[in-house]
Amino acid sequence: MNGDLSTVMSPRTVITWAEIPTSSRMVGFAFRLTFLNKCDELERPIVAEFYQRCFGQELPESSVNVAPELSAFLPLSALGEGSSE
Repeated sequence: MNGDLSTVMSPRTVITWAEIPTSSRMVGFAFRLTFLNKCDELERPIVAEFYQRCFGQELPESSVNVAPELSAFLPLSALGEGSSE
């Protein structure tokens, strides 16, 4: 995967994401509705980590909250584990 995502965020998606929230708590919900749901299931924890780094809020899809059975299929780098070479 080399850090590339298979789903891109179009300008239309960004505009829709900006129109949905009515409070700061809804920003994450709007992000999940407009973009994260379009992402491949294996990429969602990675995208959620990017979101957390930008906004300081955890999403349910973050690697911290990924079920153990799903995390077995993720590369170690996606879970923040492994060597830092």
